[in-house]
Amino acid sequence: MIRRKRMLADLEQDIRDHLERETQDNIDRGMSPEDARFAARRKFGNVARVKEQTWEVWNLVWLEQLLQDIRFGIRTLTRSPGLTVAAVTAIALGIGINVGIFSVLNGLALRLLPVPRAQELVSVNQIFHFQGRGDRSIHNDSSWFSYSEYLDYRDHNHVFDGLVAYEPYVDASLRVTGVQQVLGTAASCNYFNVLIEHPAQGRGFVDSDCASRGENAVVVVSDDLWRGRFAADPTLVGKKIVLNRTAYTVIGIARQ
Repeated sequence: MIRRKRMLADLEQDIRDHLERETQDNIDRGMSPEDARFAARRKFGNVARVKEQTWEVWNLVWLEQLLQDIRFGIRTLTRSPGLTVAAVTAIALGIGINVGIFSVLNGLALRLLPVPRAQELVSVNQIFHFQGRGDRSIHNDSSWFSYSEYLDYRDHNHVFDGLVAYEPYVDASLRVTGVQQVLGTAASCNYFNVLIEHPAQGRGFVDSDCASRGENAVVVVSDDLWRGRFAADPTLVGKKIVLNRTAYTVIGIARQ
C-alpha cells in the first residue's frame, strides 16, 4: 500500500511537470496563459485514464518479473538438490532462532510479570569498577549484589515499597525417581509479599524461614514442576524433596 501511494505520487508529479513544460512552451509561442494550459491538457489527454493505464502496466510488469524470478529460482534449486536442502535448512534455522530469541526476550524483558501491579516493578543493579582486576561476582557479573549489601539497602530504603533479593537460573539436582536437573530461583523471604503474590497451594516464605541459615530449608514448587515431575500430587505440600542432596520441605505450590 505504501509502495503504491509513493508510485502514484511520483506519477502525478511527473504529469504536473510535463503539463507545466508544455504550458510554458505554448506561452512562449504567444498564447495567453489560460489558452496555453487548455492546449497542454488537450494535447496530453485524459489525466485520470493515463494514471489507470500506467498503473495497469506497472502491475503487469511487476507480476511478469515476479514469475520470472520464481521460475529462475525453481530451475536453480532443481539443478542443485544439495543447495536446495542447505537453503531450506538455513531458512528454517534462521526462523527458529529468531522465534526463540523473541520468545525469551518477550518473556524476560517485554512482557510484564503475571503479578498484581506489575507495571510498578523495577530491577535495581549496581556497577563496580575494579581497574581491570576482574569482576566481584563468582558469576563474572559486576552488577550483582551480595546478600549483606541487599540487607543494607533493604533496611535503609526510603524509595520503594519493598526490596527483594533473588538469584535466577539456579541449577539444582532433584531426586524423585532418579536424579533430574531443574532450574530454580533463590529468593529472600519477602519475595511473595513484595510481589503481592501468593502460592496457589500452601504458603509463601515467612521471616522465620530465613532466621537461621540452613536450619529450616523450605521451597515453593512451580506449577509446571508440580504437574510435570510430581504428577500434580495433591499432598505434596508438607512433604520433603531432595534438592542438591539437601532435604527441603515443600511449603507451597506457585500459580505459575
